[in-house]
Amino acid sequence: MIAHEVHPGTWGSNGDYGTAWLETADAGSGPFTVKTNSPEVVLDMTFYSKYWGYVAPDHATEYYIVAEPAATTEISMMDLGQLEISSSWLSDLQYESLNGTMVSGAPIYIANIPEPNEYYYMLNTKIPPLDDVHVREALAYCLNYTGLIDSLYPLSTVSTSCVPASVGGYLDCSPYYYNVTMAKYELSLSKYASNISDYPIDFDWINSVPIRELDAEYFASCAAAIGITVNVISEGWGKFETDVASLATCPGMANVEVDSDYTEAGSLLEARYSSASMGTWEQMEWLNDSTFDSMLETALGTTNQTQRYALYGQLQQYIMTLCPSMFIYDYTTIDAVQSYVNWPMALNISQSVPSMGYNYDGRLIQIMPH
Repeated sequence: MIAHEVHPGTWGSNGDYGTAWLETADAGSGPFTVKTNSPEVVLDMTFYSKYWGYVAPDHATEYYIVAEPAATTEISMMDLGQLEISSSWLSDLQYESLNGTMVSGAPIYIANIPEPNEYYYMLNTKIPPLDDVHVREALAYCLNYTGLIDSLYPLSTVSTSCVPASVGGYLDCSPYYYNVTMAKYELSLSKYASNISDYPIDFDWINSVPIRELDAEYFASCAAAIGITVNVISEGWGKFETDVASLATCPGMANVEVDSDYTEAGSLLEARYSSASMGTWEQMEWLNDSTFDSMLETALGTTNQTQRYALYGQLQQYIMTLCPSMFIYDYTTIDAVQSYVNWPMALNISQSVPSMGYNYDGRLIQIMPH
């Protein structure tokens, strides 16, 4: 790593700590090594025969992760047996179309894997009109959550906090629900009540996930019912990451799913709302709240689990008073899978994912003879 440092960099005498090099290479001790990496195109890895740990007997010898933004191409690749596992970004109707499709005499199946992650509408709290908590609360009340979930995400569960119910320290504390009367009342309390039409909100959706456009359009129609204009804007992931890094270019809203690094509320609370995460794709809210930071530091430093979980609960309640986001659904990964793929996380549906990315642990996924 030291040999690949670039100077100057974020970490002073350590330059960039080799992060630029790691964009297309690896420096790990895992079961696969990077063969080629073309960001947003394909990551090609080969099995490392001297790997020190356990690997399943029929593990893959080469592991491709393909970035394929066109859903029709992805479905076609599954139909032709050119893809073993689909992405998690197709619509429910598209998964239904793949379910049971015969490939080489055996049916594709659908995996529904619970994960400790949550799907949010992020609100930029530093730009008009979203710098007013009453506008944010008006938006939180105007969305028909049940209607959205039933029409677009029927396999998902509406969130009841700023962290999913599956993580340790979760507290059911969301006060927001579909109530147009409350939405209009909150809007009437804001400093923008008399001229809200002068402040349209740009809502970026990531165009590699087509269903997110329908999602954003649904919300825009709900916002229009209380007099707020929402402009739905298609955005590529790379540009989105660049835009949110600066307050000058950060959009008003975006719909993004964020993963827990470990299965405690503190993981998402830190990633989502600490001042350290501002200007990243995990926090475009630009919250910058010293009270939250102090409470979080205390919670993360508390070794007693019962006490730590209680502090996580207080943090969740505090976030609800600020309404920096809207909490849409607790995340479940859905993938279409070829029948010859023996995938433990897909076949043992009672097992939740313990940490981000664990479900795609290539050493445990077996490609059976077919």
